[in-house]
Amino acid sequence: MIKLKITILQIGKTNQKEIAELEQFYTKKIKNFVEVRTISLKEISHGKISSEAEKEIIKQKEAEIILNAIPKNNYVYALSEKGQQYESKEFAYLLANNAEKNGPEITFIIGGCFGLHLSILKRANTSLSLSRMTFTHELARPILLEQLYRACTIIAGREYHY
Repeated sequence: MIKLKITILQIGKTNQKEIAELEQFYTKKIKNFVEVRTISLKEISHGKISSEAEKEIIKQKEAEIILNAIPKNNYVYALSEKGQQYESKEFAYLLANNAEKNGPEITFIIGGCFGLHLSILKRANTSLSLSRMTFTHELARPILLEQLYRACTIIAGREYHY
């Protein structure tokens, strides 16, 4: 098994109990394979947003917080609806290959409700999409964790992925 140290940076905390429970469930399972930590960063509070310009301002403020929180020398994946999509086995091999080439420290970034600012996408080494469908930023969290767990089992040759 490859040695990975995964950091997940996410904007805001998960407010829905069921989603938080799924996050905890998969985080616990992943820890049998790799070191993983999730950091919930400050969400920029806002009222009703009526324009794209207002969304961009929020995304820019959140980007400043995210950029300051990225651990130095980490390989960075930004979750974006426009990112590259991978099948689970491809994702597992991508993680393993990147760890061998770029070191074991990896950061995944999940933006807030309006997505990620362009500065985050430029900083990221890879832009990753979980699906062609759009998910809430809260729902993206357990989906990412499940895929990380699945990737770990694929790399370790364990039966979970069929």
